Amino acid sequence: MLKKNLITISLLLATIFVAKDTFAMGTKPIHPNSLEELSTNYGLPKYIQKNNNLFIKGPKNSLVFHIGSRRLLFNNTLIMMNKPLTAVNKEAFLSPIDITDTLAPLLAPKELLQQHPIKTVILDPGHGGSDPGARGKSGLKEKDVVFDIAKRCQKKLQVMGINAVMTRKKNKFITLKNRPKIATKLNADLFISIHVNSAGNNAASGIETHILPAVGSPCTAPSKSSKNVYPGHKNNKMSVLLAYYVHQATLNATKTCDRGVRRSRFSVLRNAPCPAILIECGFLSNKSEEKKLNSPLYRDKIATAIAKSIEKLVNN
Repeated sequence: MLKKNLITISLLLATIFVAKDTFAMGTKPIHPNSLEELSTNYGLPKYIQKNNNLFIKGPKNSLVFHIGSRRLLFNNTLIMMNKPLTAVNKEAFLSPIDITDTLAPLLAPKELLQQHPIKTVILDPGHGGSDPGARGKSGLKEKDVVFDIAKRCQKKLQVMGINAVMTRKKNKFITLKNRPKIATKLNADLFISIHVNSAGNNAASGIETHILPAVGSPCTAPSKSSKNVYPGHKNNKMSVLLAYYVHQATLNATKTCDRGVRRSRFSVLRNAPCPAILIECGFLSNKSEEKKLNSPLYRDKIATAIAKSIEKLVNN
């Protein structure tokens, strides 16, 4: 027993001396929630700072952060984080919720996808019936554009062997409350709400994809933080991954402006029982984009991009 105790004490003293020598040589501890910790945990190189921009260029992924901003460029795709990146004493820090719910899904998608097999996808074309949604100057209606995109996407997913169901099968109005209920009834694995945008500024253009902000975080558009917990919050990690895949694919297909993966507390996102996104496929208030959205070929490009991104998630 005495011999065992002496061995234990010797090992303890050796550990203390090694730690002391390491500290004396100038090795500093890695701070929790820092970019340095993120890089270490995911095998990424140390970030390079140029003015207020922080760059991480890894073998598979590139990341660009901005001090004091929620903007993240992940593989050149804009994603809005829940909280701004901060800098303290020349160290850069992320919020804990962004490390677990934003960066972890993007940097280690296979681990997450193993927990979320995808069999049934709900496609939710917005508006319908008495609710036309946005309207272009030519008279093009949002409800018609998004229904066509959803219908095309459904057919493509079915060919891929993925069960795809639309919340409305015709020009019919369905309440926002009932749309997520369809996903609940069918035990859906993904919920994708499809819309087109409109703005007072006729120059506004591009595609934006929305996900639910974390509890206590604000929306991307100016708003107050909310501490309310919604059913959609339990799927935030997978929603981030779904949004990234769909958003990047539609941008690549359409070559349009990247308005980012944004955070919004839309009703269908709050109440979805599964990972959920809402994609705005362009602006009917923009003359050029209205013309594109009126083209069956352009709408097919969007539908194909959404379907292929889901197929990519399934295959992973």
